[in-house]
Amino acid sequence: MKYLISFILILTIVIIANAQQLNPNYNLRFTPKHYLLQTSTPNTNTPFCDKGCWASVLAFSIGSAVDVHSSMGHKELNPFVRNENDKRFNLTKGIMYRGLSLVTTFIGQKKWPDRMKWIRYGLGGLYLAVGIRNYIVTKPSGVFKF
Repeated sequence: MKYLISFILILTIVIIANAQQLNPNYNLRFTPKHYLLQTSTPNTNTPFCDKGCWASVLAFSIGSAVDVHSSMGHKELNPFVRNENDKRFNLTKGIMYRGLSLVTTFIGQKKWPDRMKWIRYGLGGLYLAVGIRNYIVTKPSGVFKF
């Protein structure tokens, strides 16, 4: 048993030494916080969402709010956001549809931050244009009257 433990210890030392020779980026220092081998990688502490990203979220939210408000109480052509019995706009489905769009852009945010930002700007502008069109075509008869 004593020889087996010695053999495993020597084998571990040889493997670590060879790993350090093959990959010089290995940092074999043991720190008090972490007792594991760590590789030395560049520290990239970039925020998940910068100011431009939050501005696109704001534009998306404003466009969505205008579109949802202008659609309340009216007949809806989109089958995803209308009630089946009276073919009118369903507020819950509309908010869930917009929320799903926003969550989808946040899923791709890490890999394509600029694309997702411009997609949110585009969707916000599209929703704003549709909302303004809804106000021009018919007066809103929804829950929130001003």
